[in-house]
Amino acid sequence: MKNLLLLFVLLALAIGATAQETVNFSDLPNISSPSPVPDGYANLNWTGFFYVNPFEWIGAGPGFKNGPIGEDVAFAPYACSSLGCYASLSSSTGFELLSAHAAAPYATGGPGGTPLVVTAYYKGEYVGTQTYMMTTEEQQLDFPSSWGIVSQAVFQGAAVMYDLSAYTLGH
Repeated sequence: MKNLLLLFVLLALAIGATAQETVNFSDLPNISSPSPVPDGYANLNWTGFFYVNPFEWIGAGPGFKNGPIGEDVAFAPYACSSLGCYASLSSSTGFELLSAHAAAPYATGGPGGTPLVVTAYYKGEYVGTQTYMMTTEEQQLDFPSSWGIVSQAVFQGAAVMYDLSAYTLGH
């Protein structure tokens, strides 16, 4: 009976397991003009995020070119609306953000950089906010582990992402 119970618990854990993904955008088509990151890419919905090969795009600023040569990068925003400059990642099944390697796309006005504010939500409920000061130099963004599982992360400000690490659920 104990063995059967142990097997049941292990099976339940396997069914609900998460998969850690490191998304580096290298398997997107290599393009020289910005295009929206397709919804469902890496099991996430991407709103306001674009991708491009920065070494082939004439509009790429210095922050775009810190990643591997010949590979696409994701960035946000390409253009701002009346609501401001923001982009978001979302998933109805949830995900946990771990880290990203990123930079500001263009030179910043001050020595401290430009703020990138990331706000996390779980099913519409506020989870937390983290502010990162971005320059055109690559840096690692470590997302707060206290956020746990979220269903949306809103990025307010401009950033280029070379990669993103997250646990995705239910895929």
